[in-house]
Parts: sequence; structure tokens; C-alpha cells
Amino acid sequence: MQTVDAEAAVLTPDTLPPWLTRQRRTIVVVDLVESVRLMQRDENGVISRWLAFVADVRDTLLPQWQGRLVKSLGDGLLLEFERVDAAVRVALALQPALDAVAPAPPAAPLYLRTGVHLADVVVTELDVLGSGVNLAARLAALAGPGEVVASADVRDALTDGLDAFVTDLGDCFLKHVDGSVRAYRLAPLAAPSAAPSAPAPAPPADREPLGVTVAVVPFATIEGGGWAFGDALADAINARLSRSPGLRVISRLSTAAVRHADDVVHVCRAQLRAAFVLTGHYQMSDRRAWVSAQLCDARDGTVQWAERSRVDVAAVFGGDDAAVDKMVSEVARVIAGIELRRAQALALPTLESFSLYVGGVALLNRLRLADFERVHQLFNALHERQPRHAAPLAMLAKWHLMRLLQGWADDPKLEVHAARAHTQRALDLQPDHALALAIEALLASHADGDLTAAQSLGMQAVAADPQETLGWMALAGVASYRADGNAALAHAWRAVALSPADPRRFMLDLMLGAGELAKGHATAAVQHVQASLRLNSTHASAHRLHVIALALAGCGGEARNAAEALLRVDPSYRVGTFEARYPGRAYPHAREFVQALRDAGIPP
Repeated sequence: MQTVDAEAAVLTPDTLPPWLTRQRRTIVVVDLVESVRLMQRDENGVISRWLAFVADVRDTLLPQWQGRLVKSLGDGLLLEFERVDAAVRVALALQPALDAVAPAPPAAPLYLRTGVHLADVVVTELDVLGSGVNLAARLAALAGPGEVVASADVRDALTDGLDAFVTDLGDCFLKHVDGSVRAYRLAPLAAPSAAPSAPAPAPPADREPLGVTVAVVPFATIEGGGWAFGDALADAINARLSRSPGLRVISRLSTAAVRHADDVVHVCRAQLRAAFVLTGHYQMSDRRAWVSAQLCDARDGTVQWAERSRVDVAAVFGGDDAAVDKMVSEVARVIAGIELRRAQALALPTLESFSLYVGGVALLNRLRLADFERVHQLFNALHERQPRHAAPLAMLAKWHLMRLLQGWADDPKLEVHAARAHTQRALDLQPDHALALAIEALLASHADGDLTAAQSLGMQAVAADPQETLGWMALAGVASYRADGNAALAHAWRAVALSPADPRRFMLDLMLGAGELAKGHATAAVQHVQASLRLNSTHASAHRLHVIALALAGCGGEARNAAEALLRVDPSYRVGTFEARYPGRAYPHAREFVQALRDAGIPP
């Protein structure tokens, strides 16, 4: 690598030498807590323990996870990784490694604070430069002794319960950083203080999904680098497989979380409860790709089918590639012995458009007001590029709906009108578009209070696409508003079974809580809602249900604290708001909910 000369000292896009480019890296900054005080008390002991720890990190941890020790400063480390999951695994292993190789006397324990951030940085042979490094350091300062704190960009690449236990810290203000930064505390899966229940619990025996469950893991690229085509290929396969009777397909959002696991088939069996796992890799060649795929029986790990084929990239995004059709037919024949019914895949025609879609969905799931305008810009740009595609319009409708439910709408009626305009345009393009139908069902519930219409639209959504999680969530909501707890839980567990590691898991936990409350199980409802809030502390609907469930469980003090938290998220919320907008307001239990809000201190 060339030496950086004086002209490269000012690192701006206009002045960077041609041999210096920005690269996407995960930065890990480690700081030894109270190093000055520790050195004053036992300089030789601290130095020897620190050097043993650094050697273990350099010689054991980093080679295992393809990380690089950029520098060691005597009381801190700067590490960089190409993969987010690798960086997080190392970050979570640092404190145990320090405890193991450098045990300290009880009176002088050594603790680390660790920050993790994903950013475009300038990477040289001796250093990593850029504002992303500074932000990782500020996140480390936010961590408590022995803790790991990550940015939203890192959290978006993780799955709670598979990579780590994730706790949303909300919007945090960091020293010398303009505005707030969304931060998350990460804990190892074996941490005793982690969430009491797994993020993807098994449904009750009477709600186990029928049929054979298949997990299609996004295909990997041989060359390294971009991932969008591998995800698009998995989407195309999923869309076709989901139409085969007797097959249930795990959502690609869930299977993407395990793509870097050491034993993908085992993890899909243990965490996603898949009976069969389809994996593969591809190599791009002009406008085509060579794709190698294999189907494993997850119960014993045996390969049941394998094939190598050449696919047309544009045709995959268009949903009509013959090689993919053949692959799916073979997989369906091996698993279930039935013909595959053709269906149009939800796929955007170019990698760039697909990246817009994926990025917009990731930002939308953060439920952060500061990100919402950016989300709107992404989906608008996508619609401008693809005016005949229903998916961007459905996502724009969802954007307006979420603004309404979060209490961020200046004019709720205008928000509903905008959402409906988008869903109608989407359904004009594709009358059976499942996501648009599911959003129409949610609008019928929350805007009109018409649960009969909402039920009908939800049924249409899951009939059009049985894998549409939002459709099952809409049906779960309708059942809970009618106080039909059994139906609400059945629909909610169906959604969990389809997408057990979905980034929208906080919404699924909320639906489970609503179902338990509809059955009169307030304590169980509290547990599910708290799991939802742990994953996303800004979800207004979860805060509202949290107040009600705690009050009905007889936890008056906790309910009042929850009410204060709700008013921090939605300062304008009132009991009258609930009475006017709650979809189940015509049912007797609504009066109990109103009294619960009053008892907790929500203003009238």
C-alpha cells in the first residue's frame, strides 16, 4: 500500500489521493474503564494483564473472525471488520476474553466499554479514518462497564436472539455529535440478564403450522461484495415455493439473519424450525449468473438435491426466469411431490431499485421520526423509477399508516386519505397485492372502526399470499379488538411461525400481547409487550398496551411509570384519543381499557 503523503492529510472527497477510497467497515472501539486510576494503583499488574489480553485478541479472536487490530493505545483498541456479525461476535467476546486471560483480584477487576458502528471509512495500512470511527468511540463512552453499545446501522444487520440480545436505548445525545443517535445495547445470548424468553418461541402445540417448513437462505456471491442479487433470487424462489400446497416458507428477512452462521442448516433447524434448507451461491457473468443450489434435510443434514444452472439477472428481477422456475419445481417435487403453481415474484427490475426497497424497509422498521422523511424519499424515488409496480405504492401507504399510529400525523384524516390513495393505486396495478390488502385491512380497523371490512380485507390478503405476515397481523388485531383471544393468538402465532426472526418482531410481540389481553391474561400480555418494547422503545402502540396491561394486572405503580413513558413518546395522547380511535371501542372490554388508562394517569 502506498504511503499517505501530506496532500492526503485533509480527507475530503475532493482531495483524497486516487489510491485512498472509502470502504464499508464495521468499527469496534474498546476502552478500559478507569484506566488512569487502575494504573496508579497497580501499574505493572494492569500493564501485564492488558498485554496478555491484547495478544489473545490479536492471535485468537481476530483471526477466527477475519478482523484487524488497527491500533492498541495502552488502554483501548481500535478494530475493523468487513462483516457486521463478525464484529459483534468479537465485541461480545472481549470482556469474557479479558476475564479469562487476565484474571484480576476481586478488588481490582478490569472492565471494558465497547462501541460498534458500521460506516464508510478510509482504510490505510496503519489506520482507519473518518467520522464513523469517532461515532464508534462515542458509543463506547455510552456503554456501562462490561457493556457493548451499537448504532442503528449495526442493529439493522442483526437479529435479536440469533446474533445477540438487543435492547433499544432510544435516541441518545453524544458528546460532539450533532443531533441524537439511536443506540442499542447488545448482550451475549447466554447473558443471565438477557430477556427471559427466546425471541422466536415455539408456538403452542395446537398452533404448530401444518405442512413442511422450508428456509431459503439468501444466496452468497463467490466474488464477495454486494448481496442484493442473492436476496432477490431468494425472494423469487420464496414467492414461487409459497404457492405450493403443503409447503410453508420462512420469510427471507428471517433467513438473511443466519446467512453467516457457522452451520447454516443447523441454525435454520434450531432457530427457524425449518425441516428443509435451500442454500447456494452465484457468480456473475455479464448479464447472467451461474447459480449453484442444494437442498438439505435439516433433520439429519443430508443433501437431497443439488443443481447448477445459469439464470438471466433481469429475468429474475422480472419474476419470469425459466431456470429459477425449473429449480423451484425440482425442490417442490423433492419435498412434497407436487407441481409448483406459477406466481409472479415481488421483485424490482434492477439491483439499484431493489437496494432502495430494502433500505427503505430497514429504516421504516426503526420507527424513528428523524428517519421518516428519508424513508418517504426512498419509496417516492422507487415509485418514480417503477410506476407500474405495486410494491413501492404499498410501502408508501404503510408509511402514512405508521405516521398515523405513532401519533406523528398533523392531520390524521389527511394521513388516512394519503394512505388509501396509495393502496388503491397499488391495487389498480395488482388487484391481489397482499401487502396493499393488508394495509387496507389496518386502515379499515384504525381509521373506520369497521372490523367486518377489516376481517374481509385481511382474509383477502392472506389468500393472495399466505406468507404475508402483515395480513396475519391485521387478522390478529381484528380478533383482539373483538375480544376473541383464541383467534387473535392463532393468527399472531401464525405470523411468528412465518417470520420468527423478522426485523418487525417487536410488532409480532405486540400482537401476542394483545391476544393474551383479549383472553384476560394480563400478566402474560405484560411479558409480551415488554419484549416488544425491549426491541423498539419508540413504538407508541406498544406503550399504550403496556399501560393497559399493567393496570389490569394490578401493577398500579408500574402502570403509572408506563404512562409517563407513553407520554414521552406521544405527548399529545389522551384518554379521549383512545376512546375515539380504538378499533374495539364498541365492545365491552373497551370500558375496562379506558379506566385502566385513567387509573394510570393518562390525561382525560
